[in-house]
Amino acid sequence: MIKFTEIFNLPTSYDPDLKRAPDSFSVREVYINPSYIISAKENAVLYAKAQKAPLIEGLKREARFTEVLLGTPGHAPTRLSLVTEPEHFAQKIVRGSK
Repeated sequence: MIKFTEIFNLPTSYDPDLKRAPDSFSVREVYINPSYIISAKENAVLYAKAQKAPLIEGLKREARFTEVLLGTPGHAPTRLSLVTEPEHFAQKIVRGSK
């Protein structure tokens, strides 16, 4: 299992002025089993949002994000967004799998 930081959207209420539910993000530690990774790619949507305004306090504007698709036996695939660039994610997985 390899530790990463996940960024996720908190549930919020509908804002009639915005005509949508506003984004509200938080982070938490997650542990990923490398054998369950299906794919990983840059999360350009989160990166674009972070360029417009800070997603959470203390997160650097230049932070990059990786979207990971995990598949576990008997369950539908799970999608996570991690606070790490795809290259760093791949390096940690390779090092952690040895």
